[in-house]
Amino acid sequence: MFIELAIKNPHLQFCMICPKSNDAKYYGIIKNKALQVKNLHFIEFVPYNEIDVYFKKAFLFINTSLYEGFPQTFIQATMNAVPIVSLHVNPEDFLNVYECGYGCNGNFEVLTNKINELWEDNEKYKTLSDNAYTYAYNNHNIAINVKKLIQLF
Repeated sequence: MFIELAIKNPHLQFCMICPKSNDAKYYGIIKNKALQVKNLHFIEFVPYNEIDVYFKKAFLFINTSLYEGFPQTFIQATMNAVPIVSLHVNPEDFLNVYECGYGCNGNFEVLTNKINELWEDNEKYKTLSDNAYTYAYNNHNIAINVKKLIQLF
């Protein structure tokens, strides 16, 4: 889906970080297809301690997974003030509740439209970016969370 998104939006630049999977044949197909797309930079692996470099450069974080709990990548994106546009995954509707991105309810056309809307609307983008950082700060800041835990005891 991510590769298709890049193909359908040649005016945008995409970066796909895709570690090898247990299914070498499928991984090879994905990698080869991705390498053929001119506006898609394919990276096999980035160590956890270096991933923030990519989030700091990102305009959006796009999630095309079918299922996930609450992805760590959502926290990493919001910590770096990067709005999220997610095709399927939107735990407890948090993208809409905290206005830090868009959940697209499995609709690929909506995904594409939301990405382009944010590309064209600087004001809306800035609002979602600010909200993403505020969400991360208020909900995933270790200092704040430790204080809350201490108050419980």
